[in-house]
Amino acid sequence: MRQIDKDMLAAVCEHRNWHCDNTQVIVSADKNHIEVYLHGNVIYSCDGEQESFTLAGWDTLTTRNRLRALGVNIFHKNGKIYASKCSSGANAIEIDKNEWYNF
Repeated sequence: MRQIDKDMLAAVCEHRNWHCDNTQVIVSADKNHIEVYLHGNVIYSCDGEQESFTLAGWDTLTTRNRLRALGVNIFHKNGKIYASKCSSGANAIEIDKNEWYNF
């Protein structure tokens, strides 16, 4: 995991705003809602217990790395994109790079 991924994850876990290069963490004033932006696109949202993610239309290594740091295992198999909450890829679902998914 790259340093920027570690710093982003720390900001999310600590519920604090953070920005570095192309990545930004924004936390609501009441600290109940967190969003992670990559190049100005929201790729992760956490509202209390509900976590959601998207590739925001960009199936790039950077987008996948940011989401992996947040606990989403994204990988390719037979030309398709899959996501799983488990690092082994168990119970993976095929995803569309433009849609939002809850985990």
